[in-house]
Amino acid sequence: MGEASLVTMQNGAFELVAPYQLAGDQPKAVAALARGVERGDRAQTLLGVTGSGKSLDGAEPMLVWFDDGGSLTPVRTTIGELVDRAVERRVDALGTSGTELHRPERAVYTLSLNPRTYALEMKPLTWLIRHRAPRSMYRVQTVCGRGVTVTGDHSVYVLRSGRLELLRGSEVRPGDYLPVPRQLAGRSEAVAAGFTASAAARGRSSAPAAWSVGQVALRETLGLGGSTLPPGWERSDEADLAAALERLFERCGKVEERSVGFLLSTSQSAGDVALALLRFGIHAQIARVWLPRLDGAGYRWYWRCGIAGHGDLAAFAAHVESRHVERRELLERVVRASQGHDSDYVPLTPRQLRHVRESVRLRLRDLARAAALTPRALSLIERDERMPTTEQLLRIAGALVRCVRASTVDARRAAGALAAAEHWRGLCRPRWAAVAAVEEIERYDAPYVYDVSVADNETFLAGLGGLIVHNTMAMAAVVAEVQKPTLVLCHNKTLAAQLCAEFKEFFPNNSVEYFVSYFDYYQPEAYIAHTDTYIEKDSSINDEIERLRHSATQALLTRPDTLIVASVSCIYGLGSPADYMELSCRIRIGEEWNRDVLLRKLVDMQYRRNDLNLVRGNFRVRGDTLEFVGVDEDLVHRIEFWGDEISAINVVNQLTGEYVESKDELMIFPAKHFITPEEKMQRAIRSIDEELQERLAWFRSHGKLLEAQRLEMRTNYDLDMLREVGYCNGIENYSRHLTGREAGSTPWCLLDFFPKDWLLFVDESHVTLPQVRGMYGGDRSRKESLVEHGFRLPSALDNRPLFFEEFEQHLNQAVYVSATPGSYELGRATQVVEMIVRPTGLVDPDVEVRPTRNQVDDLMEEIRGRVARDERVLVTTLTKKMAEDLTDFLLEMGFRVRYMHSEIETLERIAILRDLRLGEFDVLVGINLLREGLDLPEVSLVGILDADKEGYLRSATSLIQTIGRAARNVEGKVVMYADVITESMAKAIDETKRRRAMQMAFNQEHGIEPRTVRKQIRDILAQVGAPPEGAAAAVKLDRLPRDVALAMAKDLEQQMKHAAVNLEFEKAAALRDELMELRRQIGGNESLLFQGKAPKIFESSLTELLR
Repeated sequence: MGEASLVTMQNGAFELVAPYQLAGDQPKAVAALARGVERGDRAQTLLGVTGSGKSLDGAEPMLVWFDDGGSLTPVRTTIGELVDRAVERRVDALGTSGTELHRPERAVYTLSLNPRTYALEMKPLTWLIRHRAPRSMYRVQTVCGRGVTVTGDHSVYVLRSGRLELLRGSEVRPGDYLPVPRQLAGRSEAVAAGFTASAAARGRSSAPAAWSVGQVALRETLGLGGSTLPPGWERSDEADLAAALERLFERCGKVEERSVGFLLSTSQSAGDVALALLRFGIHAQIARVWLPRLDGAGYRWYWRCGIAGHGDLAAFAAHVESRHVERRELLERVVRASQGHDSDYVPLTPRQLRHVRESVRLRLRDLARAAALTPRALSLIERDERMPTTEQLLRIAGALVRCVRASTVDARRAAGALAAAEHWRGLCRPRWAAVAAVEEIERYDAPYVYDVSVADNETFLAGLGGLIVHNTMAMAAVVAEVQKPTLVLCHNKTLAAQLCAEFKEFFPNNSVEYFVSYFDYYQPEAYIAHTDTYIEKDSSINDEIERLRHSATQALLTRPDTLIVASVSCIYGLGSPADYMELSCRIRIGEEWNRDVLLRKLVDMQYRRNDLNLVRGNFRVRGDTLEFVGVDEDLVHRIEFWGDEISAINVVNQLTGEYVESKDELMIFPAKHFITPEEKMQRAIRSIDEELQERLAWFRSHGKLLEAQRLEMRTNYDLDMLREVGYCNGIENYSRHLTGREAGSTPWCLLDFFPKDWLLFVDESHVTLPQVRGMYGGDRSRKESLVEHGFRLPSALDNRPLFFEEFEQHLNQAVYVSATPGSYELGRATQVVEMIVRPTGLVDPDVEVRPTRNQVDDLMEEIRGRVARDERVLVTTLTKKMAEDLTDFLLEMGFRVRYMHSEIETLERIAILRDLRLGEFDVLVGINLLREGLDLPEVSLVGILDADKEGYLRSATSLIQTIGRAARNVEGKVVMYADVITESMAKAIDETKRRRAMQMAFNQEHGIEPRTVRKQIRDILAQVGAPPEGAAAAVKLDRLPRDVALAMAKDLEQQMKHAAVNLEFEKAAALRDELMELRRQIGGNESLLFQGKAPKIFESSLTELLR
C-alpha cells in the first residue's frame, strides 16, 4: 500500500499515522485497553503473542527514454503508470493466468545491464506486462537507500561472492550487491539498432517540456520552487539541470563535515534528486531522518539525499555551484577534507585477488609497485579487510595484465589471470549497492503487479527510495485513543531505541522522546575492604544521549502530547522538577532585561561562558548580542539587546550562519538536571556541614581516625566547590540535602516530571519488572561500603533508585505487555486483554515430548530433515559446558553448528544470529539467550534438552518464550526431551495448544493460509564496520602495545558518538560494548602490553611492531 493509503487517527493532541489497519484481534484488544484506561483501572495486562510483524509497499519509480523524432527524451514515471496507460488502450494478448501484454505503440528505451560484459546499455522495451498480484511481495532495500519491490519469482541480477547471479526475488539476501548506473543520459540521439524515422512519426510525449534556466529563476522569484525539482527536470540539458539543482540546494541543502545533502519533504523528491545527480555521475544515498522543520515549526521526517566520498563531492562541486560565497567555501573545504575517503567500492570474491596473484607466482610487493599502491593497502584488500575502490581495482587489473604478459608463467595460468583481470574491469563499469535487508510483504493488496520485457538483456532500471517496516501498533493505538502523556518502559537500551524509532513513525507530529542512561562507559565508585582498594568513579558521558534526556524532561514540562521510551534508568535520581522549573527562564521580545543579570542567570543554570568554542551548554557575549546553545539542541539562539530591551530572538545554524527562525519568546531550561536555587544551595551547604560534623564525631568516638580524616578532606573539598561554582563531581550524592528531603525519603526521578494523569506501558514486563525490583539492592550494598569506610556521608545512601514499592506509588495507570506475564502482572490487573491472533495466520508450533534416552541421536535425525529443507534449528541446554560439548559432538558428526551463551561478546552474538539466518550454519546451541527478542523466521525446529529439570531455565515462562522462537515458521515444531511431564511443561504445552486453537479458528473463519514470515536481515556488523569474520575476530597475538590500544579506544569512542548523533542506537550500543571491553583490558595492566584481542586490521602492522 502506498503513502496515500496511510491510516490517520486524530483525537486531541496525539495523532496516530499508520501504514496499515489493525487486524485480527488487535481492534478488540485496543478497544478493551482504552476502556480500561478511561474507567481509571490502575493496572491492565496485554497478553501478546511471540513473533508478529507488518510491512508496506508503494509504486516503483522508473526512468524511460521515449523516441522523440530522432532523439531519446527521458521521462520519469512509475512502472504502473507506464503499463496501465498502455494496457487500457489495447490488449495484444491475454494469458490463461490473467496476464495482460501490450506492445509499446512507440519506441521506449530503458537503461539495461548486459550480464555478460557488465556494461549499461540503452535497450528498447518489447512488451509491457500486467498481471494479477500475488499474495506476497519482497522488498529489497540497499544500504544507500535505494530499493525495489518484486514478486518472489521475479528474476534479479545480483553480485554474490564476486559473480553475477540470476536469482529469484525471494532468494536475494543481505550481503548481495545490486548494480547501479554510474551515469544517466539526458536527451540524446537515438542509437538503438531498430530505430527508424517512422517510429518517430508516431507522436511525441504528452508530458510538458522541461523548464529552462530562466523559467526556473522566475519560479524561484515568485516562490513557486518548493523543495523539489521543477516538472520536466529529466528532459533538461545539463546546464539547466545544474541550475535547478543549484537553486534546490540553496533552499534545502546542507553542508556537513564530510558530506553534503538535500533535505526533501517526500521520498519521490529524494528519488528524483538521486536520479538527477546521476546525470553528472554523482552517486547519492537516500535516508529518512527526523529533523527540525525548515520553517522552525517543530520536527518532521525528511528524506536526506546525501553525497559523500571525494569523487562524488568533487563532481558535485564542479557541476552544482552555489551563489553564496560562504557556502561555496564550505563546500570546497568539505571536498578537501574528503581526500582519501571514497565511497565507490567494488566487492570482490573473498581472497580472489590473492589466489590469482599466487597462481602466477607474483609477489605482493611487486604487484603493489606496478599498481602504484602501498603493500599494506594491497594486503588489506587481499585479506578482505578493505574493499578496493574502482580506481584501485582498475590499477590492479592493469598491473596484473602487464606483469603476466612480462612473465614466463605457463599459458593456462596466464589465461586464467588475464580472464580474472578482465572480469575485474567489468565489475568497475557499474556501481554496486549492498543489499541491507530483504523482507516479504504478506497479504499484498494491490490488484496488479507490473513488468516490462527488454530486448537482449531483459534487465531494466526501476525503483528508488524505500519504505519502513512498523510494529508496536497496539500500544500506539491505545495512546492515540486515551490521549495521555505516556511512558514506555523497556528492559534494555537497544530495544528502547527500536521502539522509539517506531513510535516516531506512528506519531510524526508529536513529541516522541528517548530517555536512557547517558554513560557510554561507567565505572561506579566503590571500595573493596579486604584488599583496601578504592575505585574512583570513572565515566564517559554520551553528549547526544544527554541532549535527548534534557529534551525528554523539557517536553514533559511543556507539551501534553509527549511519549517517552525509557530504560529502567528512569527510576534513578534526577533532581527536583520544581527546582528545574524554578530556575528556568522565559524571555520575550520587548521585555526589559539587564544583560548582566541575564548572564548571571545563565551561570546559575550551570551554563558556561566560552567566547571561542560555542557548544552545547555554553554561551558567549559580543557587544549587545548574547548567543547560547541549549542543552537539548545544536542550534544557536541569538538574543539581541537594544539597551536593556530585548529587540530580537533568532535561531541560527552555527556552521552555515543561516537564520533558521525568529521567535517572539524563548524558554531557557537549566543545563543540568541536578540544579538548585541559591537560597536552597546555601541551606544545603549548612546541612551537609552539619552531617559531616556528626559523622566525624562518630568516627573519632569509635577510634576510626583514618576514616574521619578521609571523610573530612573529601567532603570539605566538595563543599568548597559548591560554594564557588555551585557544582561538584558526584553532586548526586548530596541530592537529599540539595532538594531538602528527609533522610530515607523517596528521591526525585523522571516519573516525577509526568503530570498526575499519565499512562505507563511496561514492555516485556516479565523481564522489565524484575529489573526494576533488583536495582535498589545492588546500589545499596556498594554504597554502604563507601559510607562505612569514610568515603561518603550516610546521606549518599539516599541517592538511589526507587524501591519497587515507591515505583508502584508513582504509577497512575499501567499496562503490562508480555506474551508470558508473571504472577505480579496477572494479580494486579483488573482485566487481562488477549491479543493472541496473528494477522499473518501463523499458528504456534506443535509441541512433542520424547524420552531423554538417546535424545541426542533423535535430535540429529530431526536436524538432518531440517537441513535438507534449508531450515534452521535451535537447541537449548542447561549449562555452558553442555552447550559446548554438544556443539563439539555435532561438529564431529558433520553438522554446521555454533553455540552461544553469556560469555560470548555482544558483537559476536550479533554475528552468530546473522550467520544463522543467512545459512552460514544450520544449528545454534544455547542456554538462556535463545528466548526474548530473538526473531528468527528461518528456525523451524526448537529442541529443548532435559526439559523435565525444574528450575529457572525450565519454568513455564521460559518454556513458553523458548517455544515462541519457532512461531514464525509455518513448519515450526518443538521437541521436548523429558522422562516426566513437569508442572511447568504442562502449563507451557496447554497454553501453546490454547493459542494454536484460537489461531486456527481465526484462520478458518477468515480463509487465511499461514505463511512463514520473511523478515529483513539487518547486518549490524556491516554498519559498525567490523571485519567479515565478525566483530570478535581477533589476531592471534599474545600482546598489544598500550599506545595502539589507547588509539583504538579513542577511535571507537568517536565512532560511537557519531552513531548516536545519527540516532543509530544499535550501532552505538555495539560500539559501546566493544569500547568497554577494550578499556577493561587497558585498565587492568599498567605495563606496556596487555593480554587481549585486537581487530584484524592491525594484524600486519602489529606483527612488525612487536618483533
